[in-house]
Amino acid sequence: MRHEKLTLNIENDPSIEKMFKTVIELIPQIPALNNLIKQATLNGPITVDFVTKAQEKTSGSFQQHGQICGNHKTIQRSIRVVKEGQSFAQMFETFVFELCNAKNAKFELFGKDAIKTSDFQDRESFALATEFAEYMDTYVPSREILKAIFSNAKIVSAFHQKGLKLSTHEIRHLTSDPFCSFNDWWQQANRLHSGRSYSHADIYRQEFDKKSNKPLVFSKRSVQPTQPVQSAPQRAPRNDMPKHPASHARAKPTPQQPNVTLRWDAHRQNPSANIYGFLFAICNEIGVSNWVPSPEYRIHAF
Repeated sequence: MRHEKLTLNIENDPSIEKMFKTVIELIPQIPALNNLIKQATLNGPITVDFVTKAQEKTSGSFQQHGQICGNHKTIQRSIRVVKEGQSFAQMFETFVFELCNAKNAKFELFGKDAIKTSDFQDRESFALATEFAEYMDTYVPSREILKAIFSNAKIVSAFHQKGLKLSTHEIRHLTSDPFCSFNDWWQQANRLHSGRSYSHADIYRQEFDKKSNKPLVFSKRSVQPTQPVQSAPQRAPRNDMPKHPASHARAKPTPQQPNVTLRWDAHRQNPSANIYGFLFAICNEIGVSNWVPSPEYRIHAF
């Protein structure tokens, strides 16, 4: 089933077809979702597949493959949503999240602002930067969109009239924010989940190792997650945040801080990669092992 440049492969599963055919029919009544789909497909069409747990590492993913031949770019973009054991509310939540991933400039294939492994000196800096981008510019807007949709009584009523009834608990979850800061997100990203020997952040660490031709290993963070930073500030409204946190971000020095020499690589193409790596190096030198960027600073782009 198609909606503009979005194609949903739902014809082979009657229950999924009924649910998401309804979603497509309701798009004209849901401006937030309609705008999201337009933004997500700006760089090309997207195909959505509903898959089993055996086919996907997490509850969903956004994937893209492509090549450049001269001035011509060929890109294939797809979203995978796990359907097995998932309610409509859970699948819709994943669907919105992955659409936000698809419009994230930090994850754009061949994009000038895209995060690349070549811009980082180690797997930890790459995983940290990628999770930071996913939180700030995928997760946060996805929660804002879900809240805009399910806080609207008319839209909820339209879902109900089409047979997609949402419980009070589901609506409360869809309109709330389980993570109050990036620190909360980072801690969760480094936890092991039932049935898996790796964390979400480990997926990015392994990506770095693979593209850097290094042996695949699991981080100690996966075995024993870092402790949360005390008194993590609450996330401030997005429109109050500066566009470039790097000029403001700083780590508090410890007493009797040793003299250290750190190298700033001015030739790296991605400025944020320099910043993450530089600050991460400082924290390693002064013994701060659980440093994360302050949630009050945001990178807008992706």
